[in-house]
Amino acid sequence: MAQKGGKETMKLTAGELIKVLAEHYEGRKSDWVFFPELRLGTGYKSTRRQACSVEQRIDAFAMCMFPSRGFERHAFEVKVSRSDWGKEMRDPLKRLPAYRVCNRFYFAVPPGLVKADEVPAEAGLVEVGDKVRVVLQAPFHESDAPHWPFIASLARRVFKAGV
Repeated sequence: MAQKGGKETMKLTAGELIKVLAEHYEGRKSDWVFFPELRLGTGYKSTRRQACSVEQRIDAFAMCMFPSRGFERHAFEVKVSRSDWGKEMRDPLKRLPAYRVCNRFYFAVPPGLVKADEVPAEAGLVEVGDKVRVVLQAPFHESDAPHWPFIASLARRVFKAGV
């Protein structure tokens, strides 16, 4: 553990943090499906005009499988250092493609790395240590209809998982 302003913070890698997030969603009675490192499309350097670069990735994406819950979708941007957090805050358009395919956008960070009052109004904050703790609930918003490259990316991940 490292010290930050008198408060201990866990030193987690992005991969370890995503693994805890995956366990959190997979433990929810199969209401949700979870995708780590999900690309927003398939293929490379497409010449067709698309909603975003198909090579861009969402650090983590979860979707509820029930229509009664509106097929709610959560996107996560993982930050494990203050310098990475600062870069993200200087480039708010970077997260726009992920924001467009979800209903709630979260920053996922180790405990103590980010304060709730530092989080932009359109996002939420979860701390991930041994478990996931919602520090700031992300506001719900209607998302864009999914575009075909994104659907293809989801289908490819499901197919590769052997489902």
